Amino acid sequence: MMLRSYFCSGACRSALVLVFFGLMKPGLALSASAGQTSESASSSARLLRNPDSEIELDSAGKARFGQPAALEARDAGTEATEVAGPQVANGGFEVGSTTLDFQQAQNGVPEWNKIGDSIMFIRDGSTEFQGQSAARGNYFLAFGAEGSGVFQSVGGHVVDKWYRLFWHASYSEQKEGVAKLKVSVQATEKFNEEVKAGKLGWYHITYKAPAADVVITFEHAGPAGDRAIFLDAVDIKPAVMWDPSHNHGNNKMVTLQKVTCNGYPSLATCTRGRFLSAGEYDDDGTSSIVETNAASERSVWTSLHKMGATRWAFKSSGLVQASPNTAGHARDGDMWYLHADYTSCEARNWYDKATSTFDIQLNPMGFEVSNVGTECGSLFAIQTFQSSDPLSDNFVPTPNLGR
Repeated sequence: MMLRSYFCSGACRSALVLVFFGLMKPGLALSASAGQTSESASSSARLLRNPDSEIELDSAGKARFGQPAALEARDAGTEATEVAGPQVANGGFEVGSTTLDFQQAQNGVPEWNKIGDSIMFIRDGSTEFQGQSAARGNYFLAFGAEGSGVFQSVGGHVVDKWYRLFWHASYSEQKEGVAKLKVSVQATEKFNEEVKAGKLGWYHITYKAPAADVVITFEHAGPAGDRAIFLDAVDIKPAVMWDPSHNHGNNKMVTLQKVTCNGYPSLATCTRGRFLSAGEYDDDGTSSIVETNAASERSVWTSLHKMGATRWAFKSSGLVQASPNTAGHARDGDMWYLHADYTSCEARNWYDKATSTFDIQLNPMGFEVSNVGTECGSLFAIQTFQSSDPLSDNFVPTPNLGR
C-alpha cells in the first residue's frame, strides 16, 4: 500500500499524510474549580502572623518572613543574567516557604497571583500528604478548593510565535476522589480535565503568543469536596518543528498534533488542535489512539526513518509493554507503532510496511491539501520533543529506538 499525499485541484484520495508548516522553507505558521483541603491539614497548620514583622509559622512551627530572601536580594539590585524567550518566575515554587512538611500560603506565592485562599506549599516527602514527591526541587503547590489557583503574566514572548507550556500535576488519592485542573492562556481555556492520581505527571499544550506578555493560569476546576490538586515544574519553551530531512530527523522524540483548517489552508483558517496519544495496553497487541488536549507521556513518539527519502514510522515512547504473540502476528517486543488506514487508527505491537510507514511531505504556503485522509487524520504539526524541556531528568522514558 503506497501511502502518499497528493496535491490537486479536484477531489483526491490520500492515505495518512503528516504535513509540516513553516519548516525549511516559507510555510504556514499554524494557529490554532472544587473541595476544601482536609480538616486535619487545616487544623495542624499553625499559621501565626505578627503584624509588625510579618512572620508566619508552618505546620512544624518553623518561621519564615513574608519577603523571601531570594526576592529581597533581587529587589536590592542583584543583576540577573538576561535570558532570551519567556521565563516562568518561580515555576518550581522553590521560593516562598522553608517548611519541612506543609504550609498555607498566607503571604502568597512569590511571582504568582493567588486565586482564593486554599493554597499550600508542600515539601517533597510530606508526611501529611503520604510522602508525595515534587516533580522538581523540594517544593510544590496544592490547591485545596474549587476555584483556588495561581496566575502569572510571563513576558518575553514574540507575537505570533508558537510556544509550549509545560506543567506537572496530579490529585491526592487519599481524599474524596478525582479532581480536574483548568489551564488558561491569556484567558483562553486550553485544558480542563481530570489529572492523574498520585504521583505528579507531566502535561504540555501549545499556544500562539497574542502579545509579548502572556498570562498563564492554573485553577482547581472541581468537583466540590475534600480534594487536593498538586502543581509543580511550570515552564515555557518555544515550539520547534521536527526536521524530517533524512537522518537528521531519525530516532527523534516528537509529538503529533492535529491541524484543522476552516477552508483553504492559511494563517487565518488553520489551527493546531489535539495530540495523538497511545491508549491503554491490550494483550492482543493493539491500543486505541486517543486525541488529547494536552500532550502527556503517551503522546511522545520516536521517529524511525524507513526506506525512501520521505518514508517514516512512529514508535510509541510511552507504551512500552510487551504483548503475547497471538492473532498470527509476530510481536516486536515492547515496540508499538502508529498504524493507520481507512478503517482504523491504532498503536500496534508489530510493524507492517503497508500501514505503519508514512510518506512525509512539507506543505509550503499555496499548496492545496486533499481533505480525504485516514482515520488518524491528514494534516499535522509535528514538533520536536526534548527530554530536558521541563528540566526534569525523568520526563519521558528513554526511547527504545527500534530497528
